[in-house]
Amino acid sequence: MTRRMKSSQLPPSLRGALLMTTLAVTVLSGGLSHADKTTARADMPATVGYSVIKTARSTDAKEMLVVSGGGWFKDRQLQHNVVLIQHPKGDLLIDTGLGRNVDAQVEEMSWMHRQLLAYADVYPLIDQLEASQYDFARLRGIIPTHMHWDHVSGLEDLPSVPVWVTAEEHNFAVHEGKAPAFLRSQFDSPAIDWEFVRFDDEPYEGFDKSKDVFSDGTVVMVSLAGHTSGQVGVFLNLASGNRLFFIGDTTWTAEGIERRAPRPAMVQWLAGIDWNREQNQVHIEHINALAAKDSKLTIVPAHDENVAAKLSLYPVFAY
Repeated sequence: MTRRMKSSQLPPSLRGALLMTTLAVTVLSGGLSHADKTTARADMPATVGYSVIKTARSTDAKEMLVVSGGGWFKDRQLQHNVVLIQHPKGDLLIDTGLGRNVDAQVEEMSWMHRQLLAYADVYPLIDQLEASQYDFARLRGIIPTHMHWDHVSGLEDLPSVPVWVTAEEHNFAVHEGKAPAFLRSQFDSPAIDWEFVRFDDEPYEGFDKSKDVFSDGTVVMVSLAGHTSGQVGVFLNLASGNRLFFIGDTTWTAEGIERRAPRPAMVQWLAGIDWNREQNQVHIEHINALAAKDSKLTIVPAHDENVAAKLSLYPVFAY
């Protein structure tokens, strides 16, 4: 990671999902060899684990607005989830979900956008951690998969924790990001400690470059640029042999990976959800192939409520 000076002029985060049918509906909107990394290693700490934290949910949406080929009569209730990774060298957060000040933050959006991106049942990450008496001294960093508003709303609740992003993602948010996707109030705190991720020239699971965060094969970051200019994915490899791949918003649901299906073209036309739709589709195809060859690999889209329900939910951890 390369540390960047804190700045009070660091803008917003990308996230737009203005979804509607004939009625206005809302959707959420250092490295090892390939062989070494796909199996549990003797030096992987047994205490590495994860827990999923739900910070809010979106209002109901028809599945046909969430993934191409989705059902017209099937309702989905996407979630704003966070993942807490436990590691002996320090814990990591993947995304921050909706924070304490989200209601004030979304005032930057137009009235129409606030209706289309409506959310409910907000229980901020910081409140859940405090309620469980979590030791905040354990937190080593926050990894936003990307900087859309619903992934970084809680950054200002954890001002002293380093935020690890790619330079591409940060620069796009600062120089080109606009509401409703990017919300300046989420980034303008001088207390935010930005650190830029630099990937190593180490191939990993078919990705050209990677970042082995703890140099032990447990947490490996890769580029998933496509949905946004600098989105990242995070592999978590447990001593049990179980593996998870947190893919941000490459797709909103597991069905998108299983069917190799992007978001509906209508959604892209309405809101320009994906920065590079073709590049994002390449990642969808690749992740589909990874899942097909490895039965112990669970693909985890950031918002899929059905996938989250099968995982370990905070404050319970899985190892």
